[in-house]
Amino acid sequence: MYSKQEASIIRQRFWTALGKYLAPIPFANGEKQNWINYKTGVKNIFFKTDADNKKAGVRIEIALANEVQREKKFEQLLNLIKQSGTNLKHWQTEKKSYNEQGKPVALIYNELSPVNIYNEEDWPEMIAFFKEKIIAFDAFWANHKDILEIDPDAS
Repeated sequence: MYSKQEASIIRQRFWTALGKYLAPIPFANGEKQNWINYKTGVKNIFFKTDADNKKAGVRIEIALANEVQREKKFEQLLNLIKQSGTNLKHWQTEKKSYNEQGKPVALIYNELSPVNIYNEEDWPEMIAFFKEKIIAFDAFWANHKDILEIDPDAS
């Protein structure tokens, strides 16, 4: 078992290693940003990465407060994923879930388990997982972000 400080240092080392590994890879839209703290540029839609002692995961989180609007955006995103032919269509979905703050969200996600961020022997598998999923999301996002920025209720 690690102290809080030791665990924090290990997590920081992992995310730094992943960031360095991804740094030379260009973004699909040519813009410069941080792979690990990926900014979608669309209000209330977030792309998040996470890893702990059981799994590693990536997720698209739709955090619109209005349930009807959240469900419409979720369905819109799922339809775009299906039409795109990307490997995002094999991700799991949850129409109703809750984020870390207990607020309702819709999720599209992919997880790798069992892996442990505190076991450096798992890092190559975790880095390969994150690389594949983040780059796939980025390619999809570059082609569909503009569509998702449009309010489905605006006519």
